[in-house]
Amino acid sequence: MSAYIKLSTLEYPRHEGDIRLEHPEIQESQTGDTFPCPNTYALVVPTDRPAFDGATQTAQEQAPLQVNDVWTQQWSVRDLTVQELEAKALELAEIIKIKQKFGA
Repeated sequence: MSAYIKLSTLEYPRHEGDIRLEHPEIQESQTGDTFPCPNTYALVVPTDRPAFDGATQTAQEQAPLQVNDVWTQQWSVRDLTVQELEAKALELAEIIKIKQKFGA
């Protein structure tokens, strides 16, 4: 599914349905490659999520940036907080307990 940015407010992500609410003249049959993106919006080019250590880090999508005149999806990687690590440990303990209960 394509994501767009509203240029006047930098609202992101916006999708075809959001844009159609402002532009009812865009027909439902105009979708995907045939979607006529109004000049008040821009298509955001997706990028791969960066590699990260899922045990201790998380990747979060950031606001897109214009790179060489193309709006491009951005990511950041950060370390999990102590609270997030503790929550992860509790979830894992619960999963182990459930598996033991059912003999898996």
